[in-house]
Amino acid sequence: MEIKKEYEPFMKEVFRNLPATLFIKDKEGKYAFTTKVCDLVNAGPEGTIVGKWDEEIQFDKELGKRYYREDMEIIESGISTHTIDEFVTEDGDVYLEIIKRPIYNDEKEVIGIVGICNDITELMRLRKKYERLSIHDPMTGIYNRNYTMKFDFDNERSLPCSYIFCDCNGLKKINDQYGHNVGDCYIRDTVSLLQEAAFDDSIVVRWGGDEFLVVTPKTDRQMHDELVSKIKKAQMKFRQGDPDTGLSVGDVLRTDMSMSLKQVFEIADKKMYQDKNSYKKFHIVTKYRK
Repeated sequence: MEIKKEYEPFMKEVFRNLPATLFIKDKEGKYAFTTKVCDLVNAGPEGTIVGKWDEEIQFDKELGKRYYREDMEIIESGISTHTIDEFVTEDGDVYLEIIKRPIYNDEKEVIGIVGICNDITELMRLRKKYERLSIHDPMTGIYNRNYTMKFDFDNERSLPCSYIFCDCNGLKKINDQYGHNVGDCYIRDTVSLLQEAAFDDSIVVRWGGDEFLVVTPKTDRQMHDELVSKIKKAQMKFRQGDPDTGLSVGDVLRTDMSMSLKQVFEIADKKMYQDKNSYKKFHIVTKYRK
C-alpha cells in the first residue's frame, strides 16, 4: 500500500511527535532519515545527522565504531539487534534502548536499517531503585537475606570464607516491655556493633528479624577467629545485667567446596542456637529504658 503524496507531510509530522526517535540508515550505515536529533550526539551547526556515520556524530568514537560494526552485521546477516546503552552526562546517567531491524527490497535483499531509540532513563532509575530495595533492609540500610542469592561468594575464589551468624537475644522482651521503637534501636545498635567489629571487606546482612550474618571472603583461620573474638568483645559494651539480652554467635570457616553453602548456613545457625541456649553474653535493656 502506497501513501499518497499529499499525506507525506502529515506522516512526517506524526513521526516527529512520537515519544521515541525513528531513524533509517542506508546500506553503508549512514543515516538516511531521522525524526529527531538526540542531544547526546554532535549534529554540527546544520543540526542534522543525515548522510553521516555514527562515528562522525558520537562524542564517544568507540561507541560510534561499535554501532557501525552492529549495522554491518545486520546488513550481512539480516538479524535484528536490541541494546541498552548508558551515557554519562553532567545531569546524570542517561539510558537509551535501541532496536534495529533490516529493511528488505522486493528481492529479499537487505538494503538498509530501520531503528527506534527510546529514552528509558526514568525506567532504569526506577528499576535500580527497586533492585536496591529488594536486597536492602529498609530499617538499617544493610543488605537483607535476598542479597545472599546474588553475592558471588559461593566459589573457590572466595575461600577460605568466614560466616558468622548472630542473634539478638531478648528482642521480644524489649518490644513487649518498652515498645517496638526501642526494639528498633536495639537492632540498629547491633548493626553498628557488627560493622565496627567487621573487617573492611566483610559484608553484614540482616538475615531475619533478629538474626544477622557477617560474611568475609579470603579469610584464614587466624583472621576468622579474630573476627569472632572482636564481635564477642564488642557486644560487652552493651552489658547491663539482664541475662535475657545479648548476642548469640555461631561461626563456620568454609575452606573448600565440599561443604555446600546450605550446609554452612545450617551449621552456623545450629552453633548460634547452641550458644543462645547455653548463656546470654551481653545485656542492653537498661540502656534503652529512658
